[in-house]
Amino acid sequence: MDSCIQRYKHGVKARRWYMYVFWHSLMIAAINSWLLYKRDCKLLGVRDKDIMIERKFFAMLATSLIEVDVNLADRRPNKRVRLQRNPVPNVTKDGMSHWPIKHEQRARCKNCKSNKTNTFCEKCKVFLCFTEGKNCFREFHV
Repeated sequence: MDSCIQRYKHGVKARRWYMYVFWHSLMIAAINSWLLYKRDCKLLGVRDKDIMIERKFFAMLATSLIEVDVNLADRRPNKRVRLQRNPVPNVTKDGMSHWPIKHEQRARCKNCKSNKTNTFCEKCKVFLCFTEGKNCFREFHV
């Protein structure tokens, strides 16, 4: 465990001792989660080459934690919506703050890729079908 933490030493220079304790605790939690992920992948029979390496796992963890409760109302309104190519799977399936809004722009549905729609997920920043006949919004988030 200490050798794993040593590889990702934080560069925080603080005079307050509790900052070191905080960053060290954060690194221990991240490394423990990676070790649990690795153990679970082996138990599920995932091939070694398909298991994420530490660096990629930490990047996905950081992205997921950042985007857990993104509130877009605090940002400046922008006429053109910049779409994210691939939303993080942990964020799309978290079931929190995914609100369908109607947008003046129309774009292809991210789920079925066949229909153009103006329904937009505020958190994932993707266009999804949301009609009586087709509910790609629910399929994408469940």
